[in-house]
Amino acid sequence: MKDGIHAALNFRPCLEMAHKTDKVHSMHNTFKISKTCCRCTVLFTLAALVISPNVPGAIASDKPLAVLLAAGDITGCDSAEMKNAKATADLLGHEIDLLRKEGTPVKVAILGDLAYDDGTLDQFDCFQKTWGQTLQVKLAEPDKDLLPVPGNHEYRTENASGFFEFLNSNVWVGAGRGSSYELEFPEGQPGAWRIFALDSEIESASKNSQSNWFDQAMARSDERCTLSFWHRPVFSSGHHGHENGDHGKPARQDEMAAIETSFANHGGSIILNGHDHNYEELAPHDSQGQPSPEGPRSFIVGTGGRKLRAQEGSLWPAISKNFDAKTFGILRLSLYPDRYSWSFLPVHANNAAKYSGEGACNMRVKATR
Repeated sequence: MKDGIHAALNFRPCLEMAHKTDKVHSMHNTFKISKTCCRCTVLFTLAALVISPNVPGAIASDKPLAVLLAAGDITGCDSAEMKNAKATADLLGHEIDLLRKEGTPVKVAILGDLAYDDGTLDQFDCFQKTWGQTLQVKLAEPDKDLLPVPGNHEYRTENASGFFEFLNSNVWVGAGRGSSYELEFPEGQPGAWRIFALDSEIESASKNSQSNWFDQAMARSDERCTLSFWHRPVFSSGHHGHENGDHGKPARQDEMAAIETSFANHGGSIILNGHDHNYEELAPHDSQGQPSPEGPRSFIVGTGGRKLRAQEGSLWPAISKNFDAKTFGILRLSLYPDRYSWSFLPVHANNAAKYSGEGACNMRVKATR
């Protein structure tokens, strides 16, 4: 590997560096570059140099292509809930400011249950006073950079009409577009991710149609890295994850199992859900909740402001990581062409991550025709 590094550096013309600073910064180190000859001499700590596996001799950047911020289960009109939601909104705004200042594309995914208890327009007014106004001020293009999906509480109002009316100007769900959509993020960039948003609350006939659309969309997409999000998880160690369970053990929830199985079969990488009012990481797993390095990694982020629920029963064996039912916060996903890193950012923590990690995108699997 040492010879490969030297070769990559020796054949990199100094002319490329002529108009750049004499220091190149990485996350942990500064590399000094000498411009006194045609072959640049680089003084560096070998352990700090990262070589991209996909581009021979290329130095991987620590700066992500883009960042996705996410949480669900936001607020009702109770003063305590609105206080919690305002705290996560302030944290969200702070992160957006930092990312926009450094020129990193950022979008915000809301994982359902924006407005409690019934998703009425009056209750969306309380969402507006917390998250809504922050997103309108902080995001570059609020109607395009906000990625919402409805939750079960939105559907307590017929056809989730409050959700769709409140978000009528949203590029993804407004003006009768429906509640399932896909996008490239960041748009037009090499190595961009494909993101899918789905509705876990629609009736069976519509759910079958959604499942067919999703399977076809995954099959035709050619991005290495894919992410899907919806409200109701298939696997969770929280309150809803124990529904239909036996003797305090969590059980697979079948409402979105076909979608998750399709995602896994096509080599999908990340799933985001809300619904349970806690934070949890679920290591890569198969369609039965068993560890599988080829399966997707899941995150439950029902920590946007609604009252949290204490742990009930046992956790998912072998795949549950960092279950936390005491902390409000948001998930930050940094997206790279072939990998990702994550940080769970709690409120009132001076931007310090409580949990973090990284992973490689799964290899995509194309269906045979």
